Amino acid sequence: MPQHNGVAESLNRRLLDPVCVILHPNRLPEALWGEAIQFAMWLDNWTSIRILGDTMPYERLHREKPNLAGLPKWGQ
Repeated sequence: MPQHNGVAESLNRRLLDPVCVILHPNRLPEALWGEAIQFAMWLDNWTSIRILGDTMPYERLHREKPNLAGLPKWGQ
């Protein structure tokens, strides 16, 4: 529906901006775009969002705060 386009565009922007930040400065090939978008989505799921009352989607789903001690760096 046309009224939902804003939501979809917002999600696309929220995911594509980190992908560009991951790939461009490191001069990585575009072939890694799929892995970069998966990593961006993973990060997005571990980031607090206002609509959930500033909690993480993981925290809302599992009812506990995640352990971020092993947070991976891109490419490792």
